[in-house]
Amino acid sequence: PPPFSIIRHKPTINDLPQHVLLQVIYTIVDPNLSEEEYRWGLYWLAVSLRLVSSNWYTACMHVLRSAYLPAYVSHIRPPYSANPYPLSSPASVYAAAYSTTPSTSAPSTPALAEDAQRETAVLDMFIAFQVRQNVLRDESELHLEAGHEGVKDLFELLQPRARTEDLVRKYALRAGVISVGTTYNSGEKIPFRELSVNFSQRKVGLVRTVAGRRRQVLVEVGRERMETLESVAKRIV
Repeated sequence: PPPFSIIRHKPTINDLPQHVLLQVIYTIVDPNLSEEEYRWGLYWLAVSLRLVSSNWYTACMHVLRSAYLPAYVSHIRPPYSANPYPLSSPASVYAAAYSTTPSTSAPSTPALAEDAQRETAVLDMFIAFQVRQNVLRDESELHLEAGHEGVKDLFELLQPRARTEDLVRKYALRAGVISVGTTYNSGEKIPFRELSVNFSQRKVGLVRTVAGRRRQVLVEVGRERMETLESVAKRIV
């Protein structure tokens, strides 16, 4: 047979291990910098560097989530709770959607819903809002800080709804009534990717969406104003 040429992959900076990428980021975006320089560094991570590749996305999101988690948690008010940290490593899943590498295909919506805690997406939305607010404040003294009003809908609707969905998954997996990581209905178990929560101050409902169209309300319960999300999720399951 004729000789075949061997295609060798040339290593690039994108191929460095995660701990090395993190070291590079912390060298550039050093927490010991002045507050203004540090905020601009975080903004650069959010709008530029994390879009380079999936590996850079994972490393940048680790830094951004660590930096903005205290501010995120400060917006949580009783009786709500928060736990936006991933179950395993969802950053790699989200990264595929932003990667420009031809060999990387974007994940499907079910994969995103199953492989990451749903509250993680709310934290990421908060980060996207906050990094912009910070640099606007640095650019002009006339900028009016949005404060809590700027993220009111985020913490009064999206955050408790996503947190409730994560709690439903936790308790439903424990009860053995749902499946995670499958694309089909395994017996009597319902794929978690088909479930979502309708959330309001007075009632909470568990909804199943089949084939992306037909919506079926599986259960709906009343909710006291100061009832915890954990209590509501247990009653739904």
